[in-house]
Amino acid sequence: MPLLLCYNRLIMKHVIIRNPAILDGEPVIAGTRIPVVEFLLQLKEGHTIEDIHGMYPHVPETTFQGVLEELAETISAKSAQYAA
Repeated sequence: MPLLLCYNRLIMKHVIIRNPAILDGEPVIAGTRIPVVEFLLQLKEGHTIEDIHGMYPHVPETTFQGVLEELAETISAKSAQYAA
């Protein structure tokens, strides 16, 4: 399974990675073993990015914001692909 990288095109920084050697290839926040789905579930439960940063103080808040931006960008690109 190839390494799949998602990145923020504006800053060219990897935010979400997928690597078979990390959590069996589950998408995680780059530089961590935090599954993206765990981050999203925390938001769904009503936690703010600031709350989540408090749970993972070693991860900058800007990284969590980047995850949301990357997900929105990916969804937008997929929507445009299907609309074409």
